[in-house]
Amino acid sequence: MSQGSVSHSIREVSEAKSKNLLHKYVKFPDVQFAEKTLKEEFFKCCGLEGVLGTVDCTHVAIIAPSNDG
Repeated sequence: MSQGSVSHSIREVSEAKSKNLLHKYVKFPDVQFAEKTLKEEFFKCCGLEGVLGTVDCTHVAIIAPSNDG
């Protein structure tokens, strides 16, 4: 499968998820105090600055494509 096909597929799936599932399952704090508290807790726990939440606790390496075409 070509890089272009993979990129297109990922884009299609991401857009479908964001349109149909985002507002149902993803919640962000609606007050500044809650947002600040969440960021502080993530920093204390994991040393990550500016984080409001995580998804499935999975880390995925993103490797840039080579420049050789």
